[in-house]
Amino acid sequence: MNGTNAIYTKVGTLKGARVVASKTTVKHLANSTSSKKNFRVYDVAVTNRGSVYYKVVSFDKAYRGWIYGGKSASTFAGGINSYDTFTEGTLTTEQKNGTFSIANPGTANDNKTVTYKVPAWTQYKVGRVITDSTPYKEAHFNITAVGTRTREGDTWVKVEATDAKYSAANGWILYSGLKADGVTALLKVQPLPCMMQTITQKKLLRLLYPLMTIKQLT
Repeated sequence: MNGTNAIYTKVGTLKGARVVASKTTVKHLANSTSSKKNFRVYDVAVTNRGSVYYKVVSFDKAYRGWIYGGKSASTFAGGINSYDTFTEGTLTTEQKNGTFSIANPGTANDNKTVTYKVPAWTQYKVGRVITDSTPYKEAHFNITAVGTRTREGDTWVKVEATDAKYSAANGWILYSGLKADGVTALLKVQPLPCMMQTITQKKLLRLLYPLMTIKQLT
């Protein structure tokens, strides 16, 4: 959407076509910083004068109707443009080498509590992997991909559980919804289930970093 044409209940040149969203509203939608305002094209019509109209629906289903799309059904024009809703990037060293946990496990559908099949609202009707991350509060994840949503400019990461028993949660989540596992991430080991955990890790750190004190690493 680019704000140059309105959305109608039917092809705009047909009798009885009513405005669903004015050009002003469409321009506002085009400039929105929410991916919920992305649109999907799912039908096309060509008038007897060769004008192309597309049937569209916003990802949040708030707007649905027909919009003028130029003179060729093979190229978007008129009031509609195509664009990438998400762009993959390159993992940082921390993301590539670290392990992470979900910072605040729960049921909130806020992009940083549960995982998603794709970054939220970047594909039409593609939603969550899990609806409750509470059972995964002890899970540790590696990051396998990273990218940015076009409208929000926020960073999403694809996570994969280090333990197969938590693999049902593998998916995409906001990077800000994760917390680094600290020493566990550095050592690439799971926390020891005993009171000697701290002492054991310190001994291992001395072996790995003989020229540094434990205080410098913590």
